[in-house]
Amino acid sequence: MQPEEYLKYYSLGERQKFQQLSESAANKTYLVEAKNRQYILRIYDAAKTGEEVSYEHEVIRHLVQHNFLSPKPVPLISGDSFGLADQYFALFEHLPGHPLRGPEITSENIHSVGEVLGWFHLLLKDFQPNHKKQSGDLEGALQLLKDNKSKLLASNYEGIEDLYDELEAALKNMRFDAELPRGIVHSDMHQENVLFRHGEVSGVLDFDNCYEGQLIIDVATEIIWWCFRDTKFHQDFYRSFLRGYTSQRVFSKIEKEYFWMALKFSILKMVVRSLCFYYLLGKQVETYGAEAGNINPEYFREIYRECITNQKYLLESFPLYEQNL
Repeated sequence: MQPEEYLKYYSLGERQKFQQLSESAANKTYLVEAKNRQYILRIYDAAKTGEEVSYEHEVIRHLVQHNFLSPKPVPLISGDSFGLADQYFALFEHLPGHPLRGPEITSENIHSVGEVLGWFHLLLKDFQPNHKKQSGDLEGALQLLKDNKSKLLASNYEGIEDLYDELEAALKNMRFDAELPRGIVHSDMHQENVLFRHGEVSGVLDFDNCYEGQLIIDVATEIIWWCFRDTKFHQDFYRSFLRGYTSQRVFSKIEKEYFWMALKFSILKMVVRSLCFYYLLGKQVETYGAEAGNINPEYFREIYRECITNQKYLLESFPLYEQNL
């Protein structure tokens, strides 16, 4: 089925423009223009299940109802927010703004990112979708590593046997307290998935990796994506991000206690993902840092070393918790 054929399930009127925007290992997206209005058509990966897509759309509908900066699904002629033809698909209203990269990004931009992530966590902390989604935290990272063990060990990646053993042992030795605050996390709010307009966040994209997990891990993940430039830690970015986040949501005592573990886990998870998706598939699935072409497992291993070097500052600068939480 040709991508343009998915539009027959909508009442858009005469189409003026249809342009492919991206083709990752997961999804394909297209810019559609009809009656001088712009939309984004997403055709989901063929492996995506109805349960997973339903979960994503439940989350998006909840966010839209609370005026969050998420794309609004365009209903099909049937009234549903997504459909199934050859693959699952959905059409979204186009959001204003554009991603920022590398030297374009300022501390003020990152303050806005932290603020929006805190708002996101608050809106979804107690929301319980009817559909279920597998966790992307410890269990998910270990399962991904296990599923790709034979391919990784058969690859030509230098030192892969030792690296695999180190990753497996480190992940298995981690334990996160069951009392850590949980909620739906985005887990993928990197630079390509955040739009800016006039210096402020104007849109957040790509919710198909969201799941219920520990909020502090989502915070740590965004710190890695936004507070490092070319693997180098930036203290001003870190302070700005945390000030933005805590303007919406204050950390609990136990989150402060587990922050360092969450940061280490987030980096290890990215090493696993970059090995399994970037290296094995030979495709750029996610974008980090200033230049996407430089991203590989070594990028995140270097960030890990940078975190160890800056451990004292990272922990001492983490905000004081609210005593009554």
